[in-house]
Amino acid sequence: TWKPNARDVFSLSFYSGKDELDNSQSPSLPGRFGGGSALQFTDFTDWGNTGASAKWSARWNKKLYSNTLLSYSTYFSNRDRTTAGSIILPDNDSTVTIRRGTLEHNRLQDFSVRNDWEWKITDHQQIEFGASATYNDIVYTFSQNDTASILDQHNTGITLTGYLQDKITLFDEKLSITPGLRYSWFSPTAKVYAEPRLNASYNLSRRIKLKAAAGHYNQFAKRVIREDIFSGSR
Repeated sequence: TWKPNARDVFSLSFYSGKDELDNSQSPSLPGRFGGGSALQFTDFTDWGNTGASAKWSARWNKKLYSNTLLSYSTYFSNRDRTTAGSIILPDNDSTVTIRRGTLEHNRLQDFSVRNDWEWKITDHQQIEFGASATYNDIVYTFSQNDTASILDQHNTGITLTGYLQDKITLFDEKLSITPGLRYSWFSPTAKVYAEPRLNASYNLSRRIKLKAAAGHYNQFAKRVIREDIFSGSR
């Protein structure tokens, strides 16, 4: 975080995390399979997130404040569930090579920019407004036996939003009411979605506050369904 003057604040952030789950096995095959057999059962999964952002906060005067944010994030998950190796048949000493299983790759990238403003009109009223844009890039592949591609999907989408809300306090700041309206445009459907909302709170005492909220919301889900007879829906 860097504050070059009394008005501006700049901040950078970065995160990266990864998890691995390995249930792979290399069993020995005695008895009827002979002494030269070798198999590798791979069951390896890794997943994680990487994200970065740059933020600029500015107080233009005593009543006007803004936030500008640029961000990038990516989520990934990969799974290798294969069996490889060779088996020597004891009857004729012939060797059978095995290579089978499934490979799964999933990646979701998110590029976003948003700009938010707060305008304090009076001590009891504050207007908040802003806009944002998000670009998503999604890749999902599922293959079998290294060659057969069952699913190979690459999808992209853009979400544009703009909002305006009015925060009002009444009765010595005991009552707070915030009506608002948000509009969203989603490129895969090419439709505009209106999302009105209203929230309110009332301080009955120093220890008790009543809160209520209502609104119409849309979630632009990004999901690929693959039915697995052994593992269910993934």
